[in-house]
Amino acid sequence: MVDTSALGVSAVRAGNGWQGCDALTHRKILQSHWASTGIIVGLGVLASDTLAYQVAAGVAVTSRSGTDGAMEAYWGGGQSPAVEANQSTNPRIDCVWLQAHNQKELRDTDNLVVIGVTQGTPAASPVKPTPPSGVTVLSYMQVPANSTSLRNATRVGEIDYAVPYGVAQGLIASAQLKQDTTLTNAQKEWCRVQVNLPTDRDLECVVTICASAAGAGGAGDLSKYSEVRGQVLIDGKPVGDFFNYCFRGAWEPYQFRTNVTCGRGVHTISIKCWVGYGSNANVHYNGSWSGIKLDVIDQGVKQ
Repeated sequence: MVDTSALGVSAVRAGNGWQGCDALTHRKILQSHWASTGIIVGLGVLASDTLAYQVAAGVAVTSRSGTDGAMEAYWGGGQSPAVEANQSTNPRIDCVWLQAHNQKELRDTDNLVVIGVTQGTPAASPVKPTPPSGVTVLSYMQVPANSTSLRNATRVGEIDYAVPYGVAQGLIASAQLKQDTTLTNAQKEWCRVQVNLPTDRDLECVVTICASAAGAGGAGDLSKYSEVRGQVLIDGKPVGDFFNYCFRGAWEPYQFRTNVTCGRGVHTISIKCWVGYGSNANVHYNGSWSGIKLDVIDQGVKQ
């Protein structure tokens, strides 16, 4: 057993030393408050007329390793280290990152919060460079070919924000079939999305389908019917409740909700649906009619 002291308790002398909350314990407590590292506020990365990126003031959650806990780091704003001009005929992608130094425990040169840049390799289709371990990425920036400055550099991809532990993030993914189609008795997959979950999460999947029975003569024609059924898939495997709905002659929106659990990491979520009985189903989309749509709503950490 390792003895620890709670954060907020005054240190006292104990034998030849002190008894109190050490830095690692403090970092472990901070880590428990966050489901992921990332930006809390500020720290926007901007292009400039020089070869250094401008990084706004702000705060991030950062970590040197999974066993080292987490730190909340403030950067006061300023320039990154300079990068090389891109003299290639191809663009490149740079990675701008933040790191919290720890001189005593990790033998860094100082105790400062620093900004760094990992410069990418020019290519016709450039890829993001791999940043050093123990940093928090602030932005990936694409530098055009034949650039003598960063004036025309632009952000590539999304920004990773720090997520408080237990918070529900709301809508995290959405996909929509924006065209008319026909559902038959063939089982087909629709609206595939990718999610990256910081912890095991409870999710609500919302399926919306606007359809009518093929061959029907409008809302008043009840002679045709189309029983559409299906299920949500996570990584290709069916999860949650099964849905089943009978469409008639009217163009009718139908919405189905199911609650599922998904493990941490990167996953694909999609819908599988088909006609189980009756006529084929005509799916309708025109901007007002939904076609087939999948929304994935994060409801927080799985308890």
